[in-house]
Amino acid sequence: MRVLAVTQPGAGHFYPMIPTLRCLVEAGHDVHVVSAPRFVARIEETGFEAVGAGLDFLESEVRTSFPQTRGLAPQELGIWYLNELFADLTVHAMVPDLLALAEEHQPDLLLRNDYEFATCIVSERIGIPHATIGCAFIESGQPMHRHISEPLAFARSAWGLAPYPTLSMLDPHLYLTQAPLEWHDHVPTTARAIRPDGVTRSGANPLLDMADYRPDRPTVYASFGTVHNTTDALFPTLLEGLSDEPLNLVITVGRNLDPTTWGAPPSNVIIRRFIPQDLLLPHCDLFINNGSFFTIIGALLNAVPVLLCPLCGDQPAGSARFTGLGFGRMLRQPGRPVPPLTDDIPVFSPLTVRDSCRRILRDASCAQRVREGRDALRELPPPSIAVEWLEALAGASR
Repeated sequence: MRVLAVTQPGAGHFYPMIPTLRCLVEAGHDVHVVSAPRFVARIEETGFEAVGAGLDFLESEVRTSFPQTRGLAPQELGIWYLNELFADLTVHAMVPDLLALAEEHQPDLLLRNDYEFATCIVSERIGIPHATIGCAFIESGQPMHRHISEPLAFARSAWGLAPYPTLSMLDPHLYLTQAPLEWHDHVPTTARAIRPDGVTRSGANPLLDMADYRPDRPTVYASFGTVHNTTDALFPTLLEGLSDEPLNLVITVGRNLDPTTWGAPPSNVIIRRFIPQDLLLPHCDLFINNGSFFTIIGALLNAVPVLLCPLCGDQPAGSARFTGLGFGRMLRQPGRPVPPLTDDIPVFSPLTVRDSCRRILRDASCAQRVREGRDALRELPPPSIAVEWLEALAGASR
């Protein structure tokens, strides 16, 4: 079976695809990953064949590549991502390139993730099925769809397809989610759950580099990814709120920031550009992050509760869902709350960060829910079973 897997050029989009893609390769299938040319090297580092196509950018450098985004607040940037970038610019750039690649490779199947839409159009144009490997909670139609329906209807018309019903093209064949189906508030009939393998591993404790590492104290890890980590006051707020607490504080700021920006940290704090999360999380008691779906899945696989500080895009909705399941607490950014967040959710500040961490660390019911979440993830069928489903999908098409 020949497979073209298409992804937006960001780790949060591509990495959730890796377990299933690896199983396909191990089963002897021919897999090529298609993404922006600047992302090809990152894909090849993981051992896959990669092809550059479409709009050439990196999600981690959006504000540099697209000057129109530089004045946007995180919430506004999230809407721009959906409406302008994912549903418009990248679609019109990727469709002709992907059609040419399909002519060259003659694939039996196309793969995509939630925010890659050109694949849907190409699938319909050339008459072969596509499957989605989810990197987020399954959307119920709102709020994301109100931002993507019209640009995608225009794109469909541009390639000779009926514009409406636009969103019926998203997941008509198979949707693979790496979370139990009951965790989602919307489950299409094509959805199947698989275990999120490949996001944990054992190794040396990276906390041993901390000058005053105290294994008898709780360890709190904080990271805001590599896309929105430059949002004002994120890391200063954490340092002000937690530096004097009786805990080990680990902060990773991303490769695009300098860990020395805030001066020499206290002896119980370590600040690095990057530490592998799958090595660090087994030694942590709490994970503060911006609510990226697969990041939280990694925390839950290690039974680590979360304090979520969503910034934009699907993060507010996903954070509300995870906290609703009892896996931690949530803080919101200053200003008008982004739906589904409400005014009763505390605003991110040194005081609320400190209070939230204290509450989570002593909350036995949260610890129990997180252990139940870990067990639920472990009980899902392995990603290798997805190979059978994908083979059947391609075979039915042939």
